[in-house]
Amino acid sequence: MKKIFTLTLLAILGMSSAWADEVTMKHSFTTTENMKADGSNEAATFGLDASAWSVTADKGGASTAPGLNKAGDFRLYWNANGGNTITVSSLTGATITSIAMTFNGASYSNASVTVEDKAVSGTHGNFAINSSSFTIGNGNTTNTQVRISQIVITYTVGASDNKQTTTVVLSDDYFIKATPGKDATLALPTATVKAGNATVAGATVTWSSSDESLAKINGSNIELVNPTEGGIVTITASYAGDDTYRKSSASYKLSVYKGYFTLAEMLNDVTNGDTKWNNGVMVSYWGIIEQQSMTSAVLQVVYVNGQNTYINDGQNNMLLYGSNLGLSAGQLITGDLGNGQKGAIYGTLKIYNGLPEFVVSKNDIDFTLFADGPTPTPTEITIDKLGENVNAYLTIKDAVYVSANGKNLTFKVGETEFAVYNQWSTEITDLEAGAKYTLTGMGSVFKGTYQLYLISFVKTGDPAGISVVKAADTKQNGTMYNMAGQVVNQGYKGLVIINGKKVMMK
Repeated sequence: MKKIFTLTLLAILGMSSAWADEVTMKHSFTTTENMKADGSNEAATFGLDASAWSVTADKGGASTAPGLNKAGDFRLYWNANGGNTITVSSLTGATITSIAMTFNGASYSNASVTVEDKAVSGTHGNFAINSSSFTIGNGNTTNTQVRISQIVITYTVGASDNKQTTTVVLSDDYFIKATPGKDATLALPTATVKAGNATVAGATVTWSSSDESLAKINGSNIELVNPTEGGIVTITASYAGDDTYRKSSASYKLSVYKGYFTLAEMLNDVTNGDTKWNNGVMVSYWGIIEQQSMTSAVLQVVYVNGQNTYINDGQNNMLLYGSNLGLSAGQLITGDLGNGQKGAIYGTLKIYNGLPEFVVSKNDIDFTLFADGPTPTPTEITIDKLGENVNAYLTIKDAVYVSANGKNLTFKVGETEFAVYNQWSTEITDLEAGAKYTLTGMGSVFKGTYQLYLISFVKTGDPAGISVVKAADTKQNGTMYNMAGQVVNQGYKGLVIINGKKVMMK
């Protein structure tokens, strides 16, 4: 399906008295680390000529300097007292006319840009600069990172010739998302070369792809290559210029996703032990129950809490991880958009400490709310089945509370202990050691240990060997002592000893 997207313009914008060029700021580290942020010029870190460019970092109020992710992006951390910033300056007197930033997902795109201490507005990562320097910061108001894959810097230097400046203008009917297998080929947009407002007669452009392992140019189309991993491809239209007109170019970003029809396929791959899933792979999920007829499945939203949204297709479970996705427990959703159109959920499939999760944003969900379904009911399991029900809505009966260490709780059924994690800060002050409970929560795993994310608990039995009486009933008994051996009065609440027996006072 086609989507309209604001043009990421990498066009040459220089004046007629200057020559223009562009440079790409991008690091290629194979390990994850941080910038120095000590005032030194770190231009070489991003593939820039340190004699022509200065790149300096400031960690602001954050605990660490801007990060360099081995996946290829760099990160700006947020802090209420001021987050990370990166300042880029020309050392040769060049005028930076514009920048085009590519972000690692929509949820990481809230970057702020300032020029000479004044905020600059932009759209989809494109900012007009017109200065020799600019500063990028974290524009979020909550603890969210900004992750940038690359910055294309367009600049002008000195006087050159009297050639007319040109721009390449693309029509807005191009694709920004595609899935090989679902989309065979994609039509390129129309590219028009202009000098000012006038079209340059006879001007032609040459198309190119930044990654032919994902997408190749074939005539007037883009041919998709089935990837083992997804990625973002820059599609560029370039005008070479001539004796009258200067060269120019324009580009846009095409996100290529590895496609899945079912949750079972996704889970089979993401749990296969390949380390690529630790950083995540760009994938799309189509929710197709019958591939020949492309019949859409109907899924239910099982549970929602904060950034955790759980879905179920009747057989398998998946965690959608993202803020404000607009879904609520009980809703039914489908990829059937009507009129033969099929939608998908786009995002990054990954393993987080052993837990499969699909990282998405609200704009990544191209599904339809089908109807409100029945109230989700947890599946009752025995403790030995916990490992088979990761991301499932569960209940476990006859669980005896053992102990707590912060959010890490220990229960046991029979003689088998198991882990419960208080993921959503459920109030647990009423838990009594040795008492029995029915637990409700979501199946999870952390570094090989299967556990339950606690939602709620109901007490079903008092601790073994302890009688429970009301305070009024103790008047006929002897002196009461607390567990420290101190005499306590009739109003005392808790575990006491009366006539040599343990009694719970309520």
